[in-house]
Amino acid sequence: MPIVKCQSVTSCDRAVSTEPKPQGDNCNLFITGLNRATTDRELTEIFRPFGAICRVKVTRDIHTGKSRGQGFVLYEQADSAAAALTALNGSMVSGRTIHVHYSHSRPKDAVVQPSKTLFVRNVPKETLLHVAEAFFAELGELQDCLRHTDKAVGNDGLSVVVRLQFRDESNAQSVLERVQKMTKNPFARCRMAPGKAPLLIAKYAQVYTEKERQPYRKTLKNTLKSIPDSGSSVNERSTQLCASAESRMSQGVGLG
Repeated sequence: MPIVKCQSVTSCDRAVSTEPKPQGDNCNLFITGLNRATTDRELTEIFRPFGAICRVKVTRDIHTGKSRGQGFVLYEQADSAAAALTALNGSMVSGRTIHVHYSHSRPKDAVVQPSKTLFVRNVPKETLLHVAEAFFAELGELQDCLRHTDKAVGNDGLSVVVRLQFRDESNAQSVLERVQKMTKNPFARCRMAPGKAPLLIAKYAQVYTEKERQPYRKTLKNTLKSIPDSGSSVNERSTQLCASAESRMSQGVGLG
């Protein structure tokens, strides 16, 4: 079997700068109607004339890596964001009319909490585990690297999910930011034309609260009570299946 090689890490855009922090509220803008070909860099150039920018991000579909035609621009100063909103809302950019709005933070309980575990999608199926492990170990203090089948709807079967566990949350956050700033997939994909591989999509492993786990526990226990089993007790089987279900939940995989 031929060995699938990883492209040189230096071929990726991995430069990570120290980002300034926004001063005050109303510094974050949400842009819709973007041309699907617009990149982070191009979006930055469009909004740069209005003031110092902390961060720019074109949002991408988690399954395909393709642009959703939306993005965020975070300014250092609120007056810069206000000037950009006034000047660019309703304007034509790359043949499309864009709409610019203020983006306000979601409620605290709706935010995905950082963890030391990441899931990375769009890793080509042919990529050997030790190649992926070596690549991500260069980005942060990696403790564990596992490979999972991507069960997401819309997956083409040519890519897998890699589960990465780092030494601490700060390492995981640093790697997450680096992956989000890459402009190309660092792994070769033999069955796809060069440059066509979707970008890597990284996210924190979902950490469920005890309240969120309760519906799953209740459903499992009620189901188990209706199934006769001469072996282990209902409580023992419930504990085992709950542990299995929670493991699947932490991977972002449903129970179905």
